[in-house]
Amino acid sequence: MKILFFSLFLLLSCITTRTQVIISTITVKGTVADSITGKPIAYVTVALLDVKTGIAVKNTLTKGDGSFEITGPGNRSYQLALTFTGYEVKLIPSI
Repeated sequence: MKILFFSLFLLLSCITTRTQVIISTITVKGTVADSITGKPIAYVTVALLDVKTGIAVKNTLTKGDGSFEITGPGNRSYQLALTFTGYEVKLIPSI
């Protein structure tokens, strides 16, 4: 009975320890505005790109006031890509 109890305790300890791993994240917040007029631009696609692969990890749209917030895994290097019809793609490196 002692061996069974100890084994069960050890198993539960491993499960508890395993679930306590901290996952880091990165959050980028900002506002997209026209560089000439300074007015915020709504519904711009904002993509968080993995620097090594160039693949979008997450993407979102800016709100009506041009603001956005995007979150991704914190264990990578990123660049931000902003795209909107009628504008050139804007890449912001080293995030």
